[in-house]
Amino acid sequence: MKYDKQVKYTNKIAKMVNNEGIVLLKNDQNLLPLSGKINLFGRIQFNYYKSGTGSGGLVNTPYVYSLFDLMDSSPLIKLNKGLVSKYQEFIKDHPFNKGNGFWASEPWSQVEMPITLDDAKEAKKFSDVAVIVIGRTAGEDKDFLNVAGSYQLNQVEREMIKNVRQVFDKVVLVLNVGTIIDINPVVDLVDSIVLGYHGGFYGAVSLYEVLTGMARPSGSLPFTILKDINKDITSKNFGTKKTVYEEDIYVGYRYHNTFMEDNILYPFGYGLSYSKFNISNLKVSRNISKLNVSLEFQNKSDEYDNKTIFFYLEMPQGKLGKPKYELVHFYKPTRLVGKTTIKTNFDLFDVASFDDKGLVKKNSFVLEKGNYILHVGFYIGDKKLSYEFQLNKDILFDELTAIPIETKFNRLTNNNFSEVYEEVELVINPRNLLVPKNSYKPNNYTFNDLVLGKISANKLVEGLSDEDLTHIVKGEGMSSPKGTPGIAGVTGGITKDLQLKEIPIIAYSDGPSGIRMDSGFLASSIPNGALIASSFSQELVELLFMAVGLEMKRYNIDILLAPGMNIYRNVLNGRNFEYFSEDPIVSGKMAASVIRGLQSQGRDGSLKHFACNNQETHRFTNEVIVSNRAFREIYLKTFEVAIKEGNARVIMSSYNYVNNYHTVSHPYFYNHILRNELGFEGILISDWWAHTNRTDEKLDKSQLSKMISAHHDLYMVVGDTTKYNDDLLEQLSKGNLTRDNLASVVSNMLEYFAELKRNQKDMEKARKDFNEDILNLKTYQINGVNYDDLVIEATLDENTKSKLPGGSELIIKQNKGLILTDDGIVHIIKPITKEKEFDIDKDLKPIEVDYSHGSRTSIYKQTKEDAPEYRHFKINIKEPGNYVISFELINNAKDLAQTSFSIYFNEEFDQTYTFGSFEDVLTSRLIKWFKKGIHTFSIKYSQKGLYFNEIYIEKHW
Repeated sequence: MKYDKQVKYTNKIAKMVNNEGIVLLKNDQNLLPLSGKINLFGRIQFNYYKSGTGSGGLVNTPYVYSLFDLMDSSPLIKLNKGLVSKYQEFIKDHPFNKGNGFWASEPWSQVEMPITLDDAKEAKKFSDVAVIVIGRTAGEDKDFLNVAGSYQLNQVEREMIKNVRQVFDKVVLVLNVGTIIDINPVVDLVDSIVLGYHGGFYGAVSLYEVLTGMARPSGSLPFTILKDINKDITSKNFGTKKTVYEEDIYVGYRYHNTFMEDNILYPFGYGLSYSKFNISNLKVSRNISKLNVSLEFQNKSDEYDNKTIFFYLEMPQGKLGKPKYELVHFYKPTRLVGKTTIKTNFDLFDVASFDDKGLVKKNSFVLEKGNYILHVGFYIGDKKLSYEFQLNKDILFDELTAIPIETKFNRLTNNNFSEVYEEVELVINPRNLLVPKNSYKPNNYTFNDLVLGKISANKLVEGLSDEDLTHIVKGEGMSSPKGTPGIAGVTGGITKDLQLKEIPIIAYSDGPSGIRMDSGFLASSIPNGALIASSFSQELVELLFMAVGLEMKRYNIDILLAPGMNIYRNVLNGRNFEYFSEDPIVSGKMAASVIRGLQSQGRDGSLKHFACNNQETHRFTNEVIVSNRAFREIYLKTFEVAIKEGNARVIMSSYNYVNNYHTVSHPYFYNHILRNELGFEGILISDWWAHTNRTDEKLDKSQLSKMISAHHDLYMVVGDTTKYNDDLLEQLSKGNLTRDNLASVVSNMLEYFAELKRNQKDMEKARKDFNEDILNLKTYQINGVNYDDLVIEATLDENTKSKLPGGSELIIKQNKGLILTDDGIVHIIKPITKEKEFDIDKDLKPIEVDYSHGSRTSIYKQTKEDAPEYRHFKINIKEPGNYVISFELINNAKDLAQTSFSIYFNEEFDQTYTFGSFEDVLTSRLIKWFKKGIHTFSIKYSQKGLYFNEIYIEKHW
């Protein structure tokens, strides 16, 4: 399959985001950018990691470009072919390890080829420049460990870097990692360090452009890089089943810059450039808590470039205590040459303290009186400009809800920049909110009446029976046949009775790095959250997700299960690559940009995971113990910013527990805090197959009455909403759950669905679409084949050049690789070829299907062999008609891992089946009409763990 034009749009913008987000950490003697002869070390040069693992990374692409592909085809670079050959021979014996096929089985790193001192000396004969590429991956259900080969470099990698350094004068380290790994032992052994992250389909292209100077890196760190993560206060409370957030508000740079600056290797916001920048002439005006700021920004180079400016505060310690610095705002100008005046504004409320002790005003945000210093610089701690002002009295905000705390614990406080601990007081504060009354009154109103504004959502709900209400609060999936093949789930009109009310199907898909479809359908693979955040380019991120929104429209998907926006509490969290930052303001603003982009196309995204979901170890049983201050200032703040600045309308709850309550059934999160206090208007959905019990109960996914009583709207997902064994009807009959409770959440859902459909109709009328001139996406036709202007898989010969716009006279540089023309950059690389696929027609004999009444024909019986990517069959149908194909399934995957397979008939996709865990043998069936003759039947496995005990076919009578 090839990408269509829409996916190419998305990929082009994704590459722009990559170029804005790749971080140059070190560049001694201006070693970068590169040209000429280069020795390329490290096997990841051939195996670029486009994303992390799990639901945030399983986007189907036709292939993934490697850094070697680009370097080998470049006229700017000449590689050491002898060294290349050594790696290619090594990889033959040590192929890329994808794991055993089970969920989260991928290794953190690949087996690396040893480089001896003699190997380095031999390579030095070719050139004195060495580029070393190191890669790592982790993800859902797989945290990093602070061990060699995971967060730490392994012995072979260390020896490689040490031996290369001993011989070479110029050494570049390239990191193809989700966020960061332990580089402290080797930081002084290399001259340049490029943090390339996981950049999606065109990630290696972007990395190549930055290394060669075709693009200028302008990324800044959205987190702090430490010398020793064991000195991070969260290290003793990470990966545990019960996790006490004793660091309180001192997360990330708030801790490191306050208490342990000497452990910082690279500070929050740090990032070098190929250009020089200056800021000057700071002017500030204040109206209570709101600040208006202007300053002069100058790019001193003669190349278009930009850099992020950070605004952060030193605030009085007062009665509550504060970190040394707190980021309040950031601004990134568009690329320019010369000077410009920047004007921006922000609100000090974003860094106000939450007083959960009652020292100023109990359970309220406060700005304590005293001396404030606003610093402006290119990273936290960089004080290029400063402005000092005084608050003569406390600024007090409204009193808010305190979440229950039922466990005593101690938390960190700042006592004159010394670490002191205090006990957190218990909070037992039960209270319930009234919900509107709703009785069952059959009526003829439909969903379309709600869309047109003729009735209220509550009126439509009155016409739904109790059974209807219990059905609509559950979604179906994964890979429900009621939605686009292979997507995560569907909600809304998923039963016949709900469809009679014209309630539409609402379709959901993963995820953070592009649209994931287990059917095998292709989509754009975009940069992961860490790289997006490092760009600090809100407008460009919005444009990227505007493009993703158009892709969603193409696949009839309404809601993307993204952005992931949990805080980087600890560097070992395997899903940090999906998330944005250790800072809640950065996370919230980047999430808001994602949502605005999707909504501009009548689609939407789901903020996830609410809340305090900061590790994958014990992901279904982890209980977080957190104070109200930390919850409000750090973990809720990021969602608050996204709601207020992005008009976020969908939030996904998390798997974990917070202070004894599962997030799905937390009594204060949803109506009290999100809706009443933050103004959230939309729907709450659970994470897939979430539990609903308290910590003192056994794991249970059936207690949906607790979810509804907590004003949480949707449970995701079940196989069939009418057959799921939940407790809703039982608790209704006992009076422990009321129809009013159900009607309230269903009204939320229907009101949101109606707004979504109205927006989609408005988008159709307005056609807010891409301006192709802005995107500058051009198409070249070479030998009758259309190519986009990002990467052309062809060999650059005289015939190829003659087909390009303007002909060969516009070519500035040429080789077998890259050419530069006056209308942009075109990468031409050697075509990527794959081994010949299995030839079904030639390599299979047909199975004769017995069509007599009561007979069945076995197509396949279980063997001990590992499942290949595809399994193919050929059947001979002698009697046309409907046939039943039965699949007897055995699932050896671990609990809640997602396993799936897709079915193809006559090489055309039919449908995808996705399963959670189940015991014994499960039989799944489909009915298919066949005409007389030979038919091919193929099964594509997405992950291992799912096995067929038997597949058989019989005539349907």
